[in-house]
Amino acid sequence: TNTFHNKAAGVSSAAFIFIQPYRALYFRLYNCLRMRNVKIVLFVIIALVFGVAAFFVFGSYSDGSRAGTVIKLSRKGVAFKTYEGQLNLGMVLSDDPGAATISNIWDFSVPESKRDAVEKLERAMLNGQRVKLHYKEKFLKLPWRGDTKYLVYDVEEQ
Repeated sequence: TNTFHNKAAGVSSAAFIFIQPYRALYFRLYNCLRMRNVKIVLFVIIALVFGVAAFFVFGSYSDGSRAGTVIKLSRKGVAFKTYEGQLNLGMVLSDDPGAATISNIWDFSVPESKRDAVEKLERAMLNGQRVKLHYKEKFLKLPWRGDTKYLVYDVEEQ
C-alpha cells in the first residue's frame, strides 16, 4: 500500500527508500511533541484549579467592623477548636405597628490563634461592655476556621 500511495503522490521508489527512515523519525518526533503539548495543557489546567482553590480558601470576600455587646462566646469543635460567639448589634425598629423592636444578633468565629481577641471578648462579655469587632468575611466556611464565614481578628473595647 505504501508503494501505491507514494507512486500516486509522484515519489519514486528510490526516493521512498531514502525517505522511509526519516518518516519514522518524523512520526516519533510528532507523537513526542503531541504528548508534550498534552502534558503542558494538563499542567496548566491543574495549576489553574489549584490557584482558584487557593484563592477561595485563603482569600477574603470582604472585611469590616461591627459594634455591639457580646452575648455568647464558646469554644467548639472536635478536631478543630475555634471560638464561636454572638454579638448583639442593638435593637432595630420594626415597621410592624404591633412589634416595637427586633433583636439583631450577629454570629462570628474567632480562630484559636487569636488568643488576645478572645481575652478581650471574655472581659467585655463579663462587664457587659460594648466592643467593636474587626473581621474578615471568607468565601467558604471551612471546619478549621469555625462555624461561620466571619473571622474576627481584632477587638476594640469601647
